[in-house]
Amino acid sequence: MEDMVSHDKILVEELRPKLEEEQHNRNGKISKPGLKRVLKRKEVQDKLHKLKLDRNVILALFRLLDAEGRGKVLIDEVLYGMLHIKGSPADLHLAMVLFQSKRTLGRVDNLYKILEEATNVDPEDFEQNKQPASRPRSRLTTGPLNMGREIST
Repeated sequence: MEDMVSHDKILVEELRPKLEEEQHNRNGKISKPGLKRVLKRKEVQDKLHKLKLDRNVILALFRLLDAEGRGKVLIDEVLYGMLHIKGSPADLHLAMVLFQSKRTLGRVDNLYKILEEATNVDPEDFEQNKQPASRPRSRLTTGPLNMGREIST
């Protein structure tokens, strides 16, 4: 079993130079079109066959890794993801949960940026569970519905 894992690692590492050929800025990232070009190559298809991986699975992996929808992912993440897909179903499930968590965190970060730009309120104020000093309290905390009691958030 350990021999097969190390053999898979070697095969996946052999794909690194092919992926690096498609990076434009030498920033360690590959685009989806670049990945598709790499996956069309015969020598890459042969390695994927030895790894028992399908081209469509690798493209699905790219979509999972592209948490922010920027169209580029780190080559290291693609290679690491290939090894996880090769593992047990539990490993694959864990990898998918991690990738989905990354995507969700990216979206939350974007919401924080939008909130900060729109309100001039530091999002850190919300994390510390306190009312932002730069905004008056809302009617929910001061209005007649709560009869003067403060609502904790």
